[in-house]
Amino acid sequence: MLVCLCAFWCLLAQGLSSRGLNCLAGLPAVQALSLSYCPGISASGLGSFLLSSSSNSLRHVSLLCCPGVSPAEAQTVQDAIWAITRRRVEVSWSRHDPSKA
Repeated sequence: MLVCLCAFWCLLAQGLSSRGLNCLAGLPAVQALSLSYCPGISASGLGSFLLSSSSNSLRHVSLLCCPGVSPAEAQTVQDAIWAITRRRVEVSWSRHDPSKA
């Protein structure tokens, strides 16, 4: 059972885009999704993914250095998912680059 999915350095090759997130929507057991360095992810794409996700177990999405989503947009997506589905999904955002620490 896949519980946590980490997608790092999505800027390599074509990268993971908002459209590519939809391919992950059918993974029913994922509880945590970590997206790092994925410039192709947008707030609208993230919101669409969370709404279309067949997984009611997804509880946390981590966005690290994903410039297509701002902190305010991450909060808006989190609030919208709760308002629409009554499902809590924590969306955390950080621009901190641990590789440069």
